Amino acid sequence: MERPAQSPRPPQPTSTPKPTTRVLFVCGKNRWRSPTAERVFADHPDHPDIECLSAGLSPESPTPVST
Repeated sequence: MERPAQSPRPPQPTSTPKPTTRVLFVCGKNRWRSPTAERVFADHPDHPDIECLSAGLSPESPTPVST
């Protein structure tokens, strides 16, 4: 008797991907404090898997640090 053909199994991942952590820095106008904190934290070598963003409660445009 012949066995029915089996479909090939997809390759199994070798490791589970690490989830990305997101950090939001908020300040009053998003001019200096939160954009600066965002850059300092995002560039830190101990946090390569962290996504950083900045926002302001009453943002002004354009923001000198982020442009």
